[in-house]
Amino acid sequence: AKGKASLDKIRERGENWLVQATPSVSRTIDHIASAVDESEIYFDQMDAGTGDFFLPAMLHDVERTFGSYVRGEATILANFTGNGKTAWALQEAVDKARRGYGVLYVSVEVYRKVLVERLISHVMQINYTQVQYGWKQRHIDEGMPYSCPDNETFRRLRKEGQEQLRELPIHFMARSRDPRTGYVTSPTFTPSGIRTEIRNYAEKHKIDFVVLGYITK
Repeated sequence: AKGKASLDKIRERGENWLVQATPSVSRTIDHIASAVDESEIYFDQMDAGTGDFFLPAMLHDVERTFGSYVRGEATILANFTGNGKTAWALQEAVDKARRGYGVLYVSVEVYRKVLVERLISHVMQINYTQVQYGWKQRHIDEGMPYSCPDNETFRRLRKEGQEQLRELPIHFMARSRDPRTGYVTSPTFTPSGIRTEIRNYAEKHKIDFVVLGYITK
């Protein structure tokens, strides 16, 4: 019961955060006939194949259970630390990008360098520790999963992973640390700040799928 209460609080915090980040639009009260007309237009567009309202989920089982992602709607994934939220979100981002959708990944806490390293680990199936710190013999001796057998193979796969990522339509809004100066660049991580930056960026780049990682404040 205690764990469920904590999860409910995480979900509630995420929902409140998203409400703050969603612009409110005033709309006058009208008759149900107007809503029926609106529904009919959407149906006609889907029936004719001219409406693009859904994005497929990464896994067919997930799509069958929960449905596709609906454009303009938020899907909240809440769980405790260390249960794979970021891994799932990054894999969904790669999946959408490979399907040709523009992806914007917003990370409140994780630096974009770390996100790239995790993506390389995912797309090339290299152990994340090796991607982050380089090939080490002890990683092999310790039997680490997906460890590259030698330094040459590791460097080749890491390079291939970097080149694959360069070709994907994935964009980051996250903290960045300059490797030469150590200077940290950080976006404005408030609901209104994120909303404004996303809107401005989306005017220049085609963004279909937005991932907001780590809602902790």
